[in-house]
Amino acid sequence: MAATSAEFSLEKDTTNNLAPSTAMFQATLQGLTVYFQLIRLRNSCFLWIGDSARRVDALSVALPNPFDNKAPLVTAITDRRTNDAQPVRDEGQQIAAKLSRKLGAQVFVTYNVAEASEESDLLTAIEAHLFSLIKNGVAFTL
Repeated sequence: MAATSAEFSLEKDTTNNLAPSTAMFQATLQGLTVYFQLIRLRNSCFLWIGDSARRVDALSVALPNPFDNKAPLVTAITDRRTNDAQPVRDEGQQIAAKLSRKLGAQVFVTYNVAEASEESDLLTAIEAHLFSLIKNGVAFTL
């Protein structure tokens, strides 16, 4: 059975622009420069959040729950931190869940910021910064 060229076409789709795109941001939050790199995908995004060490330690994903739109499904994909460095709360999972709920999309987050202390509100400041970007029209997905 011969396949038609339409079934296996590798030509670029010019009807809409769904090619992945990237954006980079930085913000000084509580005296620390935090970097953000966003990869926009179709109905999804990948967000790297880090400090000047520029590493990838843990990767989490959250996606909309078809049974409960207020509680996204969240899991850690990988975590290279030592047991001593693993926090009680996983910041990446927390951010991924909140963004997934807000965007209604699958969100990958790698959170790589060394906080100065456990009492720090840096995570709250990072979340507020991300939501202000969304409010100001920065697209997180295609």
